[in-house]
Amino acid sequence: MAHTDYLVKGCGVSSMGFVDTLLRETDATVTIVDRGPAPGGHWNDAYPFVRLHQPAPFYGLASGPICEARIDAHGTNVGLAALPSGLQVADHYHRAMTERFLPTGRVRYCPSSELTDDGEIVSLLSGRRERVEVARRLVDGTHLETVIPLTHRRAFAVEGGVECVPPNDLPRRARARSRFTIVGGGKTGLDCVSWLLDQGAAPESITWVLSRDAWWSNRRAHQTSAALCTGTLEIMARQSEALASAVSVDDVCEGMEAAGSWLRLDRSVKPSMFHAATVTEVELDRARRLGALVREGKVRRLEPGRMEMEGGPLAAHPDTLYVDCSATALPAGGIGRESVFGDGRIDLHFLRFPMLCLSVALTAFIEARVDDEAAKRSMTRVVPTVDTVEDWMDRFILNASNQAAWAADEQVSGWLARCRLDPVASMMRSIPVEDRDTSALRDRVRGLAGPVLANLRRLRDADVARTV
Repeated sequence: MAHTDYLVKGCGVSSMGFVDTLLRETDATVTIVDRGPAPGGHWNDAYPFVRLHQPAPFYGLASGPICEARIDAHGTNVGLAALPSGLQVADHYHRAMTERFLPTGRVRYCPSSELTDDGEIVSLLSGRRERVEVARRLVDGTHLETVIPLTHRRAFAVEGGVECVPPNDLPRRARARSRFTIVGGGKTGLDCVSWLLDQGAAPESITWVLSRDAWWSNRRAHQTSAALCTGTLEIMARQSEALASAVSVDDVCEGMEAAGSWLRLDRSVKPSMFHAATVTEVELDRARRLGALVREGKVRRLEPGRMEMEGGPLAAHPDTLYVDCSATALPAGGIGRESVFGDGRIDLHFLRFPMLCLSVALTAFIEARVDDEAAKRSMTRVVPTVDTVEDWMDRFILNASNQAAWAADEQVSGWLARCRLDPVASMMRSIPVEDRDTSALRDRVRGLAGPVLANLRRLRDADVARTV
């Protein structure tokens, strides 16, 4: 029988982020068991043109950045912090395993294996079984496993004579096609639209099927470099003023849009979805010029020359290449769970939405440095994933509750001050005293924090009362 301090299920973003910090803060031994063949989870199956949708300082391992910081000089992200490619992100995790984790001699990595409910490691190749005795905790990093089109099960039927591919196959199958239909209104769908336009496809040749419209997070509002932070703080100040004075959920949305924090595809359509995906104004402006934007609910069936939609049948060009972007990338997770800490286990979830990488690294630090079990639980309330604006408002309040608990602990607050994965806080601390205009913006944001929180609590409670 093997022995380990921590038995970790999964080797994706959550598990890797937890182990990265745990190794630096303790002398513990760790066994990582993953069904996949390589570290990094879904990044190993990502489509070739994917890029991280948020600025790199918010993502990856606490021990080091994904890539060198720079500003994009061209493309739809021009003038903003460059976005790492999917290959760069995957390499970030691969190198961490081979160059940092394994050389410690304290990590055992079991790829292409699964962990049974009764604690056995089973090789998916040989079937070999091994029991492991865990001295401290089981850590489950699979609760927020990203679902992508390449590996998900479609919820609609595809008849013979119709070609429907995941985004991974789009570059290979797009040649010599005259029509394209993107199925899915989220970030993956927008990525496919953008790739086709970048490759020279005519806008009128592209149809985008949106079962729901989304509020998008403006990437310009998340720029933390010294050169761009003033613009970010201007947006944050306007956002804070809007949130502190909003009188309804609709008012919150319109205020966030007016502040420049949120964007939408069509001002005449009220979005019903918010998943915190970040985009640029340019990306959405190009998408507004497509041949068709279809809002007839979800696709039920694809047939030659026809799409069967929830809202009824629609004619389709017979040469259409369909791209399936309908996977729900971020699964519903954490609802009903109080803390990530349980008896003998840790279930990794958001502690601050949407900052998963910070959440899991902080969980590891709290495990390593906070001795009292009740204290651990009090500062690690689970923040569930979001689907709507109402969800986001509730999570904003939970974020603040956790943040207050962290600030009250000297060790935790000190670690956060050093952690690269909290770039907004670092940006605000690093504003030079002599920069009076930017300092004034920062002070406005800080001064409105209390009124914003109080007003969102009032709006949330009023919304809950209406729905009871």
